[in-house]
Amino acid sequence: ERGSMRERERAYNDLTERLGALMRTVVDGFAAMDERLDGFDQREVAREEAVSKGLEEAMVELRQAGRASIRYVLERCGLVVPLEDLCWSLRASGRMSVALQMNGLEQPFAQGEQIAIYHLVNDAVDVSLGFHSVDRLAIRVDRQGGGCVLSVESNGTEAMGGSPMGEGGSRRLEHRVAQLNGMIERSERPEGGHTLKVRIPLGG
Repeated sequence: ERGSMRERERAYNDLTERLGALMRTVVDGFAAMDERLDGFDQREVAREEAVSKGLEEAMVELRQAGRASIRYVLERCGLVVPLEDLCWSLRASGRMSVALQMNGLEQPFAQGEQIAIYHLVNDAVDVSLGFHSVDRLAIRVDRQGGGCVLSVESNGTEAMGGSPMGEGGSRRLEHRVAQLNGMIERSERPEGGHTLKVRIPLGG
C-alpha cells in the first residue's frame, strides 16, 4: 500500500510538471502571438497613415490644379459647378463631411466677380482647415442685393500654433477682401467650432 501511494504521488508530481510545462508553452505561445500581432498592428497603422497622408497630398494637388484652371471653367459654367467640385475635392480623403448651400449664383456677374468669389471661398476654407480636429465644414454662398456673403463653418476646436486663423490662408483672404472693399467676421459657435464670414460688394 505504501508503495502504491508513492507510485501515485510520483505519477501526480509527474503530471503536475507536465501540465506546468504545457501551460508555460501555451503562455509563451500567446506572448509570441501578441508580439506578432503588435507588430502587425503597427504595420497596419503605419500603412493607414501613409495612405491617409497620400490622400491628403492628392487632395491638395487636386485643389491647386483646380485653382489653376478655374478661370476657364467659371467663364463657361458659372460658379455653381466649380464650387461643387471644390466640395468634392474636400471630401476625397473620406474623412471630411462638407455641406454646400448656394443662393442667387445663377444670375450674371460683372467681369472678375465670379473668380474673386471662388478664391474667397477657397481661402476661407484654407483658414477653417487651420483649426484642430476639423472633419465637418458647412459652406454657404449667398448673393444678397448688391453684394455677396459667404461663410464657412467648421467644428475645429482651436487654431494650430495659437493663431486665430491659418497663417497662409489668413494673409491671402485678408488681402483679397481688402482689395474688394469687403469685411471679415470671425466668431465661435455656441455648439463648438468656428464661423468665418466674408461680405463683399458687387457691381463696383
